[in-house]
Amino acid sequence: MKKPQSLIRLIAYDLFRTHWVLVLLVTFLTISGIGVTWASQQNRELNAQLARLIGQQKKLEIEWRKLRLEHRSLAEHSRIEQLARERLKMIPVTADRETILK
Repeated sequence: MKKPQSLIRLIAYDLFRTHWVLVLLVTFLTISGIGVTWASQQNRELNAQLARLIGQQKKLEIEWRKLRLEHRSLAEHSRIEQLARERLKMIPVTADRETILK
């Protein structure tokens, strides 16, 4: 006598035997859906990271402009001359105080 099989095994056997193309298509469709979901999530994460990096870039550009402006103001000739007079008590050389070395 034949051994009784479970209903699930019987249904699976029948599906694979008669509708194997359909089972294959459903499997590929499921894998494709999971892939699309994963790619969408990666896209969202990368867009969020891009937005953060653009914000950081803007802040760094503003800081760079401020530093360049500060550097320019500190490097101006009049500022250097003023600091030399005030801090080092230097005065411009006049013709009578000028010495030429040979």
